[in-house]
Amino acid sequence: MSAATTSTARWIILPTVRGREAWRTAIVAGARAEGLRLVDWDSARQADAANDPAAIILTKDADAARAAGAAAERTTVLLGTGAPDLDAIPAGADRNALLLHTTQFMARAEAFPASRAVCAQDLDGAPVELAPGLGVVPPEDQVPSDLSRNLELYGRSDAAVIWGPSFFTYDARNADQGPKTGEMDLTGRPRFLIHGPYIVMPPGRWKAVFRLSFDRPGSRVRFRLDWGGQTEYDSEEFTPGKPGLFEIEMDYIWREPAPAEFRILTLEGVFDGRLIFGGVKVSRISDA
Repeated sequence: MSAATTSTARWIILPTVRGREAWRTAIVAGARAEGLRLVDWDSARQADAANDPAAIILTKDADAARAAGAAAERTTVLLGTGAPDLDAIPAGADRNALLLHTTQFMARAEAFPASRAVCAQDLDGAPVELAPGLGVVPPEDQVPSDLSRNLELYGRSDAAVIWGPSFFTYDARNADQGPKTGEMDLTGRPRFLIHGPYIVMPPGRWKAVFRLSFDRPGSRVRFRLDWGGQTEYDSEEFTPGKPGLFEIEMDYIWREPAPAEFRILTLEGVFDGRLIFGGVKVSRISDA
């Protein structure tokens, strides 16, 4: 099917939301009960379905729906609670790669110009109409882990989360202690101390407030903070000047879905000094 052809089917974009399998089961059962034609686009792309006005096509990937010609006015995006289906990081997993892979589907889904988006504020226990004739009772949301709760970014105008030290990757000197407590030894050559977490942000203006504590030697060091995308970002250079806790605020506009990266680097060699990274509070200021 040509990408320029508009699909006449109904589309439901169900990305990697928390409880996705429960949602999928409810959608399949609802469609079967109503005698509706439901096509799982991700497992079997039936070419005729995209041109069938009676078909309902389910996919996790907004880009796949767009490529197939899904029409905004015939598409529903289901963002659920606004968090991806990720309650824990398996032992030995590449945290950054897993966060990027999982959240990219969420961010792309939010950015799709669908006529209907089902978000956290729509989930009051009553059936939700996802397509004409297809009403689904939202599955009961399980108590989220701290990790999942702090990924509730998508489809929420009031999104505000905290990415603690464990969300980030540290330099070799601090790779063991950093993720546990945020404590870092600054001794050494100029270098990046921390980077990550590569969570894919939906379009919008996002504010970040960083909590940093310095001992006296560390307060004399010149640092740079970066916040934004991986290739385009805002930077701020500073020297604390005194020991203690500092909160530094920066904001950045994502024009399209892309991974977020925060970095701290020392701009000079350090003979003595310690820094405690207390995490980042990230909140949505406005849409793009």
